[in-house]
Amino acid sequence: MNATNFESVKALVLKVEKETIGHNDIFNKDVVNYHYFEVVVDQDGNTMDQLTQLAIHIPPSANDSKNPPTITSKLISENLAGVRR
Repeated sequence: MNATNFESVKALVLKVEKETIGHNDIFNKDVVNYHYFEVVVDQDGNTMDQLTQLAIHIPPSANDSKNPPTITSKLISENLAGVRR
């Protein structure tokens, strides 16, 4: 999980969704994709706004470490967020 500190009552968070796309019978394991979305949450953890419409995909070869992707959006003011494409 990757998140920023709260500013006012909001924070930027990477929301992770796991999608099972198949099953490997040889290893008896599910084949999964992880989709990362940048969202704004309140202090209770409720999603207020979804900043990225398309998921951030990290190929397994680029994700040798267990670090999540960095958050590229920024809260500019209480009602404004900047999103990098």
